[in-house]
Amino acid sequence: MKAMVITGNGGTEVFQMMERPEPAIAELDLLIKVHATSINPVDCKIRQMSRMPRTFPAILGYDVGGTVVARADISSKHS
Repeated sequence: MKAMVITGNGGTEVFQMMERPEPAIAELDLLIKVHATSINPVDCKIRQMSRMPRTFPAILGYDVGGTVVARADISSKHS
């Protein structure tokens, strides 16, 4: 899958488009094919903070719009 990641802390220069493995679906997860996303002010602060422990490359952005393509059985009420 394609993902916009940050490769470290800093400004906009740390953004990079990368191929990432498709994540495994855990018990309560949904797998969403993202059509649109945003970077909100909290994401910008996280990108800039060097004191926050983070493994790089990291994917920011939790505000997404898309299509559910897979879900765990326990998540069956979501579609």
